[in-house]
Amino acid sequence: MSNRAIQFLNDWVNEHVKAIPYPEHLAEARRLAKECVADAKKQGISKKELEEDLGQGLVSELKDALDTRADEEVKRMANRND
Repeated sequence: MSNRAIQFLNDWVNEHVKAIPYPEHLAEARRLAKECVADAKKQGISKKELEEDLGQGLVSELKDALDTRADEEVKRMANRND
């Protein structure tokens, strides 16, 4: 993946991926992938360039990001209750 694609994806995920309930992650990842590809195209970055070197597809990458955000939120809430 090119440096610009890596930077775009990192920035995009930070801006668009929020903690949501776990059962909704796959559907949300699919929705986010479409939105991400559309936004990337506006920046001259193709879907192929985004997915290059991910080791998985964009949907899987975004689902992992959603899982991570949800895990962080659970930990934050648990710490608040301690």
